[in-house]
Amino acid sequence: MADEKIQIICAKCGSDDVMKDAWAEWSVETQNWILHSVYDNTWCEKCEENCKVIEITI
Repeated sequence: MADEKIQIICAKCGSDDVMKDAWAEWSVETQNWILHSVYDNTWCEKCEENCKVIEITI
């Protein structure tokens, strides 16, 4: 289905309160953060540790 959405969750506990490391730079011209790169490290707030994530269809 074209309008299916996915959710990223912690593979250990199932929480969707996960974050990725990223590199962003402030742009004076746009007055906004420009995202340059997203790294492999993922953090789960519920587990309070690095985690693996899985995608689920919602």
